[in-house]
Amino acid sequence: MADVTHSIGSSGGGRSRCTIGLAVVQTVADRRGVEQSELPPLYDWVDPEALERIFDAPASDLGGERRFVFDYAGHTITIQQKDRLSITVGEAATEPTAESDSGDESRSDA
Repeated sequence: MADVTHSIGSSGGGRSRCTIGLAVVQTVADRRGVEQSELPPLYDWVDPEALERIFDAPASDLGGERRFVFDYAGHTITIQQKDRLSITVGEAATEPTAESDSGDESRSDA
């Protein structure tokens, strides 16, 4: 399956009101062909507020491109910002199981 990329904002202005975290979840949902509600919470992998802080200032203020890569729900997520912010969803090394998506609370050792 090919990587999916979602862009936020434009070279002439700031981002839309869409948060980066929401855009990550939507892009993964689009790639899988599922609803956002079918995916695990993003905050189990990364702090969505930290993503906002990393990419909040214009790239020109920091002297160039920013890039952040992490795994989420069986996919490698790459967020880049130069003239515009883009989110690319690729495959991760392994697909998480239903148990790893839901956490240890649902497992029974009985």
